[in-house]
Amino acid sequence: MIMNLPWDSRPSEVANLLNPAFCSVLLFDTVKQYQSEGFDGLPYPLSFLVLPIILHKSTRRSLPKARSSKMSVWLQNNSSAKIGFAKRARLTVPFTNEAIIYGVHGQVLSLSNEGLLMVGSSTISSPKRGNLDDEIFEYREKAKFLGKWFSDVGSVSTIYAQWGIKP
Repeated sequence: MIMNLPWDSRPSEVANLLNPAFCSVLLFDTVKQYQSEGFDGLPYPLSFLVLPIILHKSTRRSLPKARSSKMSVWLQNNSSAKIGFAKRARLTVPFTNEAIIYGVHGQVLSLSNEGLLMVGSSTISSPKRGNLDDEIFEYREKAKFLGKWFSDVGSVSTIYAQWGIKP
């Protein structure tokens, strides 16, 4: 498996896109937005959906612009987003774990005893379009959107079922 390779032996595309610092920023953006909706933290199982949704180009780019688009309706209208999703979710588990460990160690993320992923004591500035590469800005904005979208659905089991997977 790629994650078990020494860092300098990973393919450059994997090292760049799936590096723990970048992935922890995406998790941070999702968690921060989820918490801004009045929740104490993102349920830990939802953290494993962030990377396979955000890093998959066609899924990320097809996400709705407004959160008024219900996840269930969007998934019915964009059923291609679910094709291969279970496999992507499984394959990104090690990278999500690595990102959580990195984020907790860097204090931008924390884990509660209740199994919630929360914003840590350190912070990451919000993305500004002019300060970031357009694609990096897009990743971060979609991660923030995902946090809001998850908060609208509520139940972990409902979100997992809508994406066609089991926790």
